[in-house]
Amino acid sequence: MKDNILIFCNLFIVFLFLLVLNQYKFMIRILIIIILYVFVPYLVESQPINMVERELRYHPDSLMNRYNRGELDLSNQIKERKLNNEIMDLDNSKLSDIRDYEVESEVHAAINPIDSNNIIISPIFQNDDPKNPQLFCSIYYTTNAGLSWKMSNYRTNPIGYKNVMILGGGDPVLTYNYKGRAYLTWLSLFQTTNGIVHTGLLWAYSDDGGRNWIEPEEPYIAHFENTTNINLLKMADKQWVTVNKNNDIFVSYTYLEGNNGGQTTAIYVAKLPSGKNKFESPVKVSNQLSTFTQFSTITVDERQDLHVMHLELFRSNEMLLVHSKSTDNGKSFNLDSYVSNLTMPQSILDQSGTKDTIVGITTRRLYPAPLIVADNRQTSKYKNNLYAVWNANGISRNVGKKMDIYFSRSTDGGKQWEKAKILNRENNSRAVSQYYPSLAVNKNGVIAISYYDRNDDVNFDIHTDYVIQFSYDGGLSFTEPRKINTIPTDFRDVGINNGLFGIGEYNMLIFQDEQAIPVWADGREGDGKVRIYTTRTNQDTNGIEVLYSLESTNRITNAYFENLSVLIIEKLFTKESSYHYELYDLEGNLKFETDVADADKGMSTDRIDIDHLATGVYFVRLKTNNGYSVAKFIKN
Repeated sequence: MKDNILIFCNLFIVFLFLLVLNQYKFMIRILIIIILYVFVPYLVESQPINMVERELRYHPDSLMNRYNRGELDLSNQIKERKLNNEIMDLDNSKLSDIRDYEVESEVHAAINPIDSNNIIISPIFQNDDPKNPQLFCSIYYTTNAGLSWKMSNYRTNPIGYKNVMILGGGDPVLTYNYKGRAYLTWLSLFQTTNGIVHTGLLWAYSDDGGRNWIEPEEPYIAHFENTTNINLLKMADKQWVTVNKNNDIFVSYTYLEGNNGGQTTAIYVAKLPSGKNKFESPVKVSNQLSTFTQFSTITVDERQDLHVMHLELFRSNEMLLVHSKSTDNGKSFNLDSYVSNLTMPQSILDQSGTKDTIVGITTRRLYPAPLIVADNRQTSKYKNNLYAVWNANGISRNVGKKMDIYFSRSTDGGKQWEKAKILNRENNSRAVSQYYPSLAVNKNGVIAISYYDRNDDVNFDIHTDYVIQFSYDGGLSFTEPRKINTIPTDFRDVGINNGLFGIGEYNMLIFQDEQAIPVWADGREGDGKVRIYTTRTNQDTNGIEVLYSLESTNRITNAYFENLSVLIIEKLFTKESSYHYELYDLEGNLKFETDVADADKGMSTDRIDIDHLATGVYFVRLKTNNGYSVAKFIKN
């Protein structure tokens, strides 16, 4: 903006000088230059790309409007509920009843570094029923590596306030420290009975693997009290979390301050020192290049240096991923390098962008999903490598392929980054979309990247799979994308039950030793509801993979071969149920199905004869009264 004013002043002086000399032809040219190079970029920059409004409106603006119109009674809107942090028995857990709820999406996950059987998953739960609207982060946990899941009774409601109206929030982000303590951070936007709108970034911790959660004495990492004018709100947004070997917790986030022309933004990092229950004052990430910055992620390398990557938006469609680094344990951050340029379709980031869109992802949700991850394992030969992944429709321009997954790496601690490359394959003659990547690195330096992929929809760019790729050489090369869902999602139905929030804005990928564990949201049921799915994916492509929805409490837990002619299925039923198996080939043809049988509660084993099957990829599907699960295998 200051540069624009300086240019304008200089050009205006030239304009006056030409006016004195009666050089009208040159005056017209100067006037055109003033319009093109000063006012047009300014108008583009001044478009109301209001991230504050976006956070308020994905769930609550309809709520707010109904409340303002007197259609909702505040006294009955949100009732104070006593949280005793008791866990429900698995049979009575919401896991078994989740299909009765509206939507769960935008999911994060973490694995316990001292007990890899302990995993926590947290999605946003939404119910837009006007009689009982709900918005919180539900918490699932397992202590047996996913054989069974339970739900914590804890709810991410505002802390310290009663009788509030929820206006928005969510954004669950989890981590563990190296002593096995779990941390959950989330956003909350709410209005108290006096009309004050509060925005907060909160945290809680668990010392028993996610079952019970403790609210610290100071639960707010950032907290702002605002007027009722939503265009002038201040808030923290889009946090990410990492932990160092000293067990210090670091949270990066975007500070947003709304104004009538948009908002001002900045990236901050707050530190929770090991053993403390209060975050220190946040540190601003320095050398920001523009007036709009967002989507920070943070990671720590094996040397314990901190790395932050965030997005800077310039005029028009120019975007840049910026890398900043701290070598003093988060006391200061300095601009270290530029990771890559990128371009995006029209979105909440840049409403002057190109017009191509992704079916099922509104412009209010569409963003580059940037993520930075360091290889911080001492056992890895690629330790201290930095990896970045994001989605875009080009680097310096729109290349006309819709959305692709881009990957870059740094092998010198972030000083230089390799030219970004596209990971996804393109079998189609026309452009299709891939988006919202997640990335993880295991103890041996193996990289896994998962994302949504429409490569198999040869006609409409609508039906969407979830795929994974691996790299065994530090990011030099990757395996072909491998589908890990069994049924694609028609994204025309996604979001119709949660105000077009849809799948949210991120998923999660973690490693348990040699197995990658992606956790994602999809709407394969076709009923407009979005559910959370997870699977354990062997790096060995000849392995057997078991896929299931978190709602499937009666499901396959393991599968293996016996003499290559019999498939052994291990299943866990938490309730008595009838069931049967269906076996499909890769093209979706039903090869055979078993008779319906009854099973008691508990673990049991079935044998399926596969000797008659030809060589190929197959899916065996267990259908019960409570849902289904699938084992994918290769018959050699």
